[in-house]
Amino acid sequence: MRERGLELSEEKTRIVHIDEGFDFLGWNFRKYNGKVLIKPSRKNVTAFYGKVRDIIAKSLSDPTAKLIKRLHPILRGWAEYHKGVVAKQTFSKLDSLI
Repeated sequence: MRERGLELSEEKTRIVHIDEGFDFLGWNFRKYNGKVLIKPSRKNVTAFYGKVRDIIAKSLSDPTAKLIKRLHPILRGWAEYHKGVVAKQTFSKLDSLI
């Protein structure tokens, strides 16, 4: 597929209806009840939680302060990236899991 000098990857490109939604840059874009909402994508949430879970599992014998120092930039960075989208439910779920 070629438009205005841009080449799109055939295997990565698909056309979907907005009601079905699509993932892009860690977000899911989808129309709910006539409103387009942007949320963190499931894939992004799963990868993020897996990373945090691995850090916690590897730090079980470390002092709590060291674990917090290690997790802080990761948690804060992820939250800052997703703060401008509909993420309250995702934040709450991750908060309880972590």
